[in-house]
Amino acid sequence: LIEDSNKRLATIPSVKEYFCGTHVPSGRATVLTDYDVGLYVAFDSMEGYQAYVEHPGHVNFVNKWKPKMQSLRVYDISGD
Repeated sequence: LIEDSNKRLATIPSVKEYFCGTHVPSGRATVLTDYDVGLYVAFDSMEGYQAYVEHPGHVNFVNKWKPKMQSLRVYDISGD
C-alpha cells in the first residue's frame, strides 16, 4: 500500500506536499493507534485538490485499495 501510494499519489502534479507511513509507537495516550497506514497530502488550492481527486492515478489507486480496507477515514482540512 505504501509503495503503491508513493508511486501513484505522490507524483500527481497538483500535490504540493505528501507523506505516507506507519504509526509511530510514541506511547502517548492522546495519539490514535487504530490504523496501519496514514497518508498526508497537501495542495496549493481547491482547484489543485479537485485535480488530484479526478486524476487517473488517484482514481485507480482508490479503486484498487478501497475494497481491501476494513475502514477509511478522510479529513479534508483548510487553513483558510
